[in-house]
Amino acid sequence: MNIANICNFIFDLDGTLIDSSRGIIESTNYALKAMGEPLLSSDDIIPYIGYPLDEMFYHFSDKSYDEFLHLFREYGNTVIVESSQPLDGADIVLFELHRRGYKLGIGTTKSRFHIDGILDRLGWDDIITAS
Repeated sequence: MNIANICNFIFDLDGTLIDSSRGIIESTNYALKAMGEPLLSSDDIIPYIGYPLDEMFYHFSDKSYDEFLHLFREYGNTVIVESSQPLDGADIVLFELHRRGYKLGIGTTKSRFHIDGILDRLGWDDIITAS
């Protein structure tokens, strides 16, 4: 494989560059509790992080996805950005690739609000130009 012609990198966000599991777990349980569903353990929720929310919710309840989404976002907008942490080495890799002239992007199921907030909070908004 010849990598000499590579000029762009697209990264997944959750589990690749960041850990946002705490905020997602809290938001999921907030929504489930508000809907009268039992709270789930971290071990129950973590395997579904990174999947679209409708797929994740399908595994937790047969109640209204629209209600879950509204409640998840309501709480998530206050905790997901602030609870997201870079994974070990992510900063080093991103800044080095940027320094070498590569264009960097994100491919994720996260909402635009969360993407922008996380990139800004972690200081990556100037080096990741596509999301």
